[in-house]
Amino acid sequence: MNSANMTIFKDPEIYKSIAKGLLGNIPIVGSVVDELWSYFDTRLMERRIKVLEETIYLQHVDIADFQNKLLGLATDEHKFYTVRNNLKYMLLSALPETVDVLNKSLIDLVMEDNYDMSEHACEIIRQLNSDDIYFLKLLIAFRKEGKRDYQLKVTQEAQQTLKNQPDSLGKAENTSVGYKRRFWVDRNVQFSQNTMFWIDIAQFSGLSKNVTDPGILLNSYCSDKDGNTVDDWAYMIRSITKLQSLGVLVCEIKVTIGTSSLSNIDRLHLTFFGQKIVSYLEDSNSEI
Repeated sequence: MNSANMTIFKDPEIYKSIAKGLLGNIPIVGSVVDELWSYFDTRLMERRIKVLEETIYLQHVDIADFQNKLLGLATDEHKFYTVRNNLKYMLLSALPETVDVLNKSLIDLVMEDNYDMSEHACEIIRQLNSDDIYFLKLLIAFRKEGKRDYQLKVTQEAQQTLKNQPDSLGKAENTSVGYKRRFWVDRNVQFSQNTMFWIDIAQFSGLSKNVTDPGILLNSYCSDKDGNTVDDWAYMIRSITKLQSLGVLVCEIKVTIGTSSLSNIDRLHLTFFGQKIVSYLEDSNSEI
């Protein structure tokens, strides 16, 4: 886009309207608006403030209570700057796909006395792109509708392994060199619906069940149903890797003979932070 053709729309009447609005007359909001007024489009600011006000209403938060919480931030310096920074980011920089979920976390940040989780959620959401949001919505859909055939198979095999082992499992056996366990059981950690296996996710999202190593998709093209070469799946795998680094997911990999890849994911777990962000997305009407 040619920057010479971009016009920043600055309407004093819109500015006055914002300043006199439900939120614009609160000092912390007004100071952000004043700061952005010098170089940002007033129409875009007005639109996003209205979206925030609408979200407050839809979240069944009393606007007067929200205003009072904003006014009370003067006594909490850390929370004041946390709210202000996230408000400024939402007005100036947030991608459209993240505005709704960021607004919900921002509202919780303002309203909650114990706001640690909401603060972390805001920080994480600010680093997400549209593909990350899409993948999280895919996980929401999978948890509601996806088949967990592979997960069931793994669970049943683990249960059968334990059942077939003698009562002496876990007891130490005296040997000339010390003590040893008689049997070893494969690590099999699951957290109910918050644990999802890659093979199940892959089949739900339309990938072949033969793609057992998702890391391959970062370096190899796939074909769509019409036979066209695509690299769309690479964005999904990058999102998984990124979400793990942000603490949204914990991924467990398959250890193989020879070399092992950190992208060879067996299962992934949705963390407390991931569950918080997913709860905001579940409350949205948008679809994948």
